Parts: sequence; structure tokens; C-alpha cells
Amino acid sequence: MNIEVQRVVSSNLERRARYHSALLDTNSLEKNSDFSSLNECYVIFITEKDFKRKGLPAYQIERICVQDNTHFRDGTQIIFVNGEYRGEDPIGKLMHDFSCKGADEMKNETLAERMRLFKETKMGQRELSGIELDIAESNWEGGRQEGLEEGRQEGLEEAKTDMAAKLILLGQMSLEAIAEVSGLPIEQLREIKSNLSLSV
Repeated sequence: MNIEVQRVVSSNLERRARYHSALLDTNSLEKNSDFSSLNECYVIFITEKDFKRKGLPAYQIERICVQDNTHFRDGTQIIFVNGEYRGEDPIGKLMHDFSCKGADEMKNETLAERMRLFKETKMGQRELSGIELDIAESNWEGGRQEGLEEGRQEGLEEAKTDMAAKLILLGQMSLEAIAEVSGLPIEQLREIKSNLSLSV
């Protein structure tokens, strides 16, 4: 399962989903394993805006056979969750919590407790920095094992950028500190912050 949060619904989002689905399959099948060993694969994008502009909580994508409209059951599921949706069902409540700036506004107490930890305690900020660095290193290691130099660099840069954006959104660290943690230049961090439309 791969879960991504997308602030911008870009024109190539569908192909991005395909790419992540392929990575999950490539990394989950051992060498010389039978293809029946492939697990169900879920790629979930939580988009800030309504991906299909239909007002639905989520959009589930499955492959079909065009000629007879039957499902092509290859075990791949791609789901776009509508970040604008605010219904009283579980997705609506979760999307509400995702948009909250403070823990006290959240409906889910477990999420609220985690936000308090990461936003209001030094220990939480250190833990978050460590988690993000582990993710970046893991993505880099996965790329190295695949032997794909381009994919490795792309994965590492994407992980660093995602980490930096999350740290900026938390608002608890200076750009200089984030530059030190992420290894990204301060100019790039300013651009990320500007794209996130955060006030200084």
C-alpha cells in the first residue's frame, strides 16, 4: 500500500499513480517468485482538491476489459480521496481532520494526540525529523537495489522534498534547521514554502 498526499491535482496524476503502483509490485516480488505471490496493491492519493469534481468522497480506479466491460482482476487498486469532502462519514471526518491547523479542532482523538505530540513537544519534533530521514534513506536504498540511477535520484529528491514540506507545514522549525535536516538548499525551501502558501 502506498499513500500520498497531493496538494496539487496535476495533469499527470494518473501516470504518477501508475508509477507508484509499478514500484510497489517491483519491490514486493522476490526474485524467481511466481506472479501469484503478488499481493493486492493499493495506491491511495489524498488530493487537496476534488480530483474528478463530482463531489464524491473518493474515486476508485480499476482496470476493465473494454469489449465486455468486465473487471480485469490483476489485484491493482488506485484510489483518489477527495480532500475537499466534508461528509459525516469516516472519509469526511478524516478529511476534516487533515485540514485542521490545531489538535483541538480534530474529531479523531488519536490523530489529535499525534498532532499535539509533533507540533507541541520537542520530543515529537525530533521523532518526526528522524522518521522523515528514515523514509528518505529507505527510498534511496530501494532505488539503489533496483540499480536504476535515475529512479534512485528521483526517489531521494522526492523524499527530501516531501519531508521538507511536512516540516514547513508543522511550522516548528526554521528554514535553516530544515535545510540542515533535509540537505536541501535554502532557496529551494523558500520556493516550497511559497508554493504551500504559508505566511512567514
